[in-house]
Amino acid sequence: MSKQPMDSPARVLVVDDDVRYGEWLRHHLDVLCPHTSVSLLSRSEFELWCTTFSGRECDLVLLAATFGSSPDDPQSQGLSLLRRLRALPVTPGVIALAEDGNELTAVRALHLGALDYLPKRLLTPERLNNAVRLGLRRVERRVTRRLASLANHSRDQARQARAAQLAAATPEALAGDSDAASGAALAAGPGAAAGPGAAADANPATDASSAAGAGPAGDAARANGEAAANAAPAAAAASGAGAAADAAAPADSGSAEVLQGPGVAALLAGADAQLIPGYTLRLKIGESEKAVVYLAASARRGYNVALKVSKSLRDEAAGRQFLEREYTAIMAVRSPLVVEIYDYGVSGGFEYLAMEYLPRGDLKTRIQRGLSERQAMHFVAKIAAALQVVHAAGLVHRDLKPPNVMLRENDAVALIDFGLARSLDGTTSAITRTGVLHGSPYYMSPEQALGEVLDARSDFYSLGVMCYEMLTGEKPYSGDSAMEVLQQHVSGPLPMLPPELARYQTLVTRLLAKSRDDRIGTAAEIIAAATALREGAVDERETSAA
Repeated sequence: MSKQPMDSPARVLVVDDDVRYGEWLRHHLDVLCPHTSVSLLSRSEFELWCTTFSGRECDLVLLAATFGSSPDDPQSQGLSLLRRLRALPVTPGVIALAEDGNELTAVRALHLGALDYLPKRLLTPERLNNAVRLGLRRVERRVTRRLASLANHSRDQARQARAAQLAAATPEALAGDSDAASGAALAAGPGAAAGPGAAADANPATDASSAAGAGPAGDAARANGEAAANAAPAAAAASGAGAAADAAAPADSGSAEVLQGPGVAALLAGADAQLIPGYTLRLKIGESEKAVVYLAASARRGYNVALKVSKSLRDEAAGRQFLEREYTAIMAVRSPLVVEIYDYGVSGGFEYLAMEYLPRGDLKTRIQRGLSERQAMHFVAKIAAALQVVHAAGLVHRDLKPPNVMLRENDAVALIDFGLARSLDGTTSAITRTGVLHGSPYYMSPEQALGEVLDARSDFYSLGVMCYEMLTGEKPYSGDSAMEVLQQHVSGPLPMLPPELARYQTLVTRLLAKSRDDRIGTAAEIIAAATALREGAVDERETSAA
């Protein structure tokens, strides 16, 4: 799937009263579109969601509903919801999944703005995949036009503000400031009369380039634009809190003009955005279903941090919030093997969490580049040591996977994303109170897939999946759908390493045992086994040198 200019991952909302079918859709999308963030709502929850939709929460909606027997059928929930969406100032793309209906209701749904209309009974993984990919492309084109319009509007506002500032300056001040004088002429527009000493025939190309960078504000905008361009490849390649390259300038409240207002418009205009008091947002470096992570300058600390900001307003009636839970979990650990937390708070109703910025990227990127056997065993031992600290603090991570393992200097590791972490008190289940199964299907233990109570050995299973992936470059289980992947975790044969990696098979088998009683029971055992295997491994560099 092509990169989304609206920011990756794309955000898809599944609306269905049938929770099991909704989870089926969700897991298929997790496999078919792994870079897509998928949320699930009932129809009543969706109707409430429509009252607060601002255009930022979702890119594509999969709307499963009854569409009736005719366009005028009062029982057509789907058409009623499409009419309601059409009345909003900003609407997401919608794919209708019709529980009934016919050609007439399909035509009416498309007239009401649906991107596609699929009978639910005929839906297959292939049709779902094609519909979502095509839908996201159409949304991408729409958002590209919208963002271009925002950028033009922001530039016009900046130019008008500069013109007003210069209009208020004295002639003596303008005469002594050549940048300001040229800026005043440019801000006045091409039709302005040339003042004394000005060139009678201005060069349009020169005017355009000067307008882009005239004066200090232009320099700051140009510098920020270059920083964003340099950091973009790293940001796109990684999904953790420290995923982007360290391209942004150090924190300096006077180094650039802070543009207040909507974050997207501010960043498109080339200036920093200050949306959370005390933090200046430099660059977006990651996104999940519930939060966005920014590279941000901390005014109090004087250097860059990773700032995680919730997408939804804090719900006081719901008890402890998800970023508050993550903050509490990480604060209970306090180890260099876990990301360091600096600050937690609520601003404008949105939670935020400030943590250390780790510019070396995540393990997922390292695996994609290829690891030697010694490097793979090094990371197995280091991750096991991190889990040992987490489990000693009374927590199970529940979402261990390569993007959640960040790298420090000398290939030390730091675990991140404790949003799903729960207590090891014997009551931690893979199913939340709403009946939703959380976690990544590729790295999920059999007991987690079955919704059973979890313990430390569930994290060890996830480490076993990562161990296999680090050695072979492939995941041990795959399938056409998330459900197929989960089924293989539960009842599929144990994965076998190729003959040249046979010496690691015992470790992989003991980590990926279907029954947790047959699995390695402590992190210390994993560390000892991985360390011994590493000592006997031949580094690829040694092999090539020979």
